[in-house]
Amino acid sequence: MNQGYFSRAYHNGTYKFYDRHLTHQNLGYEQYIAQDNGLEDIAGASWIGDTVMFDKTMDTYIGQQPFSIYYMTVSGHCIYKEDDVKTDENLERVKAVLGDQYKDTTIYYYCYQMELEKALTLMIEKLTAAGIADDTVICMTSDHYPYGLAISKTYGNTEDYAADLYGHPIHKNWERDHNTWLLWSGCLENEYKDMVHEIPEPTYSLDMLPTLLNLFGIDYDSRLLVGRDVFSDTEPLVLWNNYSWMTEKGRYSSDTGEFEASEGVEVDDAYIETIKNVVANKIKFSDQVLELDYYRILFGG
Repeated sequence: MNQGYFSRAYHNGTYKFYDRHLTHQNLGYEQYIAQDNGLEDIAGASWIGDTVMFDKTMDTYIGQQPFSIYYMTVSGHCIYKEDDVKTDENLERVKAVLGDQYKDTTIYYYCYQMELEKALTLMIEKLTAAGIADDTVICMTSDHYPYGLAISKTYGNTEDYAADLYGHPIHKNWERDHNTWLLWSGCLENEYKDMVHEIPEPTYSLDMLPTLLNLFGIDYDSRLLVGRDVFSDTEPLVLWNNYSWMTEKGRYSSDTGEFEASEGVEVDDAYIETIKNVVANKIKFSDQVLELDYYRILFGG
């Protein structure tokens, strides 16, 4: 908002859940619109799917350039059931691609995710029709692993469908929290195809903000952010709040106290202790940012 962008955040779930109506304002969005605080006024219905949310909300800002829009979708969320409209609409298509390699509940999970696929397809079509796809950046990732597939009375699972999805049992953080970050612009499909690039080094969600700030040429103090610009030469570091971590050189499990080196890599104890201290400091810094309301003290407001 302070950079002159038209800013909105949207969610097709309950607006007060996890106090998001407070946190999103602190993140800088001028308005947070979700179920029960205005989204139904835009979309014309309650508890809408991702496609309807994207379609109806885009009409309110696509002409307000530049814009910075945040979406938290909910259609792909558990519980994954056969008796659901998303399963009915997508089961045939999903099975045509995946065949019988997964159990039924895992297949239903894919059916639910197809709602986001449809929503993104519609979004890109609308951006293209408006002539701004090449000048728009979409940054997308998941906010957690698919815990709705794990063995759970809450979700009605007597089997570990997450292991079915991943293709192996899940024992450690990095086996469970494996995800994809997509950073897309229409120009990467056309004029700048040669700039398409896959980041092979370990990255995680806290790397997104510094990467985007640098890509958009926005001044900021990198000391105030835990993550790194993934296009920089800063050593990759992914950490968990239980003090486990991962770098290019290997993985450390705080549960076992063991370090597993990457193939062909040797490190000494000093390296492991150094990264352990860096991780501890980053976690302590993050805790104190919240406890002391540090950013408000630093920037005012």
